[in-house]
Amino acid sequence: MSAFITHHYLQDESNIIIPDKILLNVKLPQRLDIVEIFREKFGRKITISDNVQGTQKQLVAMAEVNATNALKTHHTSAINYTECLLDFKKTLHLLLTPQRIECFDVSHTMGEAQVASCVVFNESGPSKKDYRRFNIKNVRAGDDYGALRDALLRRYGNLENLPDVIMVDGGLGQLGVASQVLQMLNMQKVKLIAVAKGKDRKPGLEKIYIYGRKDPLILSPQSQVLHFIQQIRDEAHHFAITSHRKQMRKSRHKSVLENISGVGKSKRVALLKYFGGLAELQSAGADDLAKVNGIGSGLAKRIYDRLHA
Repeated sequence: MSAFITHHYLQDESNIIIPDKILLNVKLPQRLDIVEIFREKFGRKITISDNVQGTQKQLVAMAEVNATNALKTHHTSAINYTECLLDFKKTLHLLLTPQRIECFDVSHTMGEAQVASCVVFNESGPSKKDYRRFNIKNVRAGDDYGALRDALLRRYGNLENLPDVIMVDGGLGQLGVASQVLQMLNMQKVKLIAVAKGKDRKPGLEKIYIYGRKDPLILSPQSQVLHFIQQIRDEAHHFAITSHRKQMRKSRHKSVLENISGVGKSKRVALLKYFGGLAELQSAGADDLAKVNGIGSGLAKRIYDRLHA
């Protein structure tokens, strides 16, 4: 636990969110040492509790359940995914068992920081090393169809090893856009499906639109194939949202600091790493800002004045 906590929060990534409090389910002899390391690194106290009570104890219990379930899934995934792919082949009437399925989703907030995700599943489950995200810049804000078209063209424009199945999150509109791209790229042999959310977006009521088939496929809420499709769709959705939030944070951090004279990219990164985030940076005094490597007293005052204008 000690090794994990220090690695997770001290790794060299500017998008790691540094919390005010960390709750543990085990006693940690090095707890106070880590607290001191974090204080030196981030310039503020981060509480680490290994004796939790009340609501915090319930939160830790929930985390334990989630971790246990994740471990079970990890141990059984290889067998389950092989069975799922066989059932998937039968249900969708494919000629061969698919070896690679790719799924796309689009995420944005009122058109801002629009991102498309592509997740990949094979016989072993999710292949995260093959995941891709596409920052959508040359498409009208909020145009989900345009964003999907852009992501598909960028993904398959020069890709030699094509998937067996492409899945898109959405209905007939998304299916139509995807089919146009696949025809343009001469990818008609790839099976194309769209997963439309059911009434009130309730899981289990999805409609599966298959390109070339007139009516949607509606599976039982207990169907293993539906659960498999939901898992792939939800993974694409989660990856899209995560990527979108990173873009939002990056955009907001950049917009606050980028126009301050003398603060380039390296100094922006140094400031955010030192204080642990934009909120902590904005609450710092000019003297604290001057402690950051490369930030002198004059620049520190200019940053402080700009952040509090």
